[in-house]
Amino acid sequence: MGERAREVWKSHPVKGDVGLVFVPESEMFNYVQQGGTEYYAQSIRGAYQAFFDQNILADFVALENMDEYKLVYLAYPVMLKRETADRLKEYVRNGGTLICEGLPAYFGDRGHVGTVQPNFGLDALFGAREKYVEFDPDLSEQLTFEVNGNKVYGRYFRQDYDVAGGKAAGQYSNGNTAAVENALGHGRTLLMGSFPGAGYYLHHGAATRELFAGFLKMAGLRRRSRSTMPRCRRGCIGARAGRTSG
Repeated sequence: MGERAREVWKSHPVKGDVGLVFVPESEMFNYVQQGGTEYYAQSIRGAYQAFFDQNILADFVALENMDEYKLVYLAYPVMLKRETADRLKEYVRNGGTLICEGLPAYFGDRGHVGTVQPNFGLDALFGAREKYVEFDPDLSEQLTFEVNGNKVYGRYFRQDYDVAGGKAAGQYSNGNTAAVENALGHGRTLLMGSFPGAGYYLHHGAATRELFAGFLKMAGLRRRSRSTMPRCRRGCIGARAGRTSG
């Protein structure tokens, strides 16, 4: 083996700025409930695209690897096991920043709906309690709500909140709370009442890109690169080629 080859084998992939947490039970429940995994897939893919289109590198990570990241994003968490919910609480208490889409652990172990929402004590994690919930995927393709001053698209379902220890960070058009920020232990959370990842997958709205870029600031992180080139359409490699140090 030549010297150059040895150097290549000693190299490691560049670590992302944010971890996109893959939760198998959420994907599996999507299949059981909807007959396919499109809702989950489009939510997590759309979240990746929203970060990517702001030159923010996201990694797909398992629960056991969350601690390697100061910032993680949880897409389509409609079903979570209790042990998954406990792991998320531990991550935040230890100093992590968790950005979460709507209805976290609405369905718990064996698909049982929690009597308190968010389920499994996640109401204390997010500083929020469910006020209203709506499952209307066929009517939600144009659903919008505001988060931290950005009007973004959601999809599929919506969850409205009463603040219960946290701070309102957004609202729906009817004035109900759509997003809540909270602090727990050494970490922070942001809970959003629908699925902006899936909303971005469909609409590619500029406000969603701005919102996702702001998550880094929430976690005390600095964006490592910016692009001087126009944003490419999905699938164009120019988004990578046009990166410059920032």
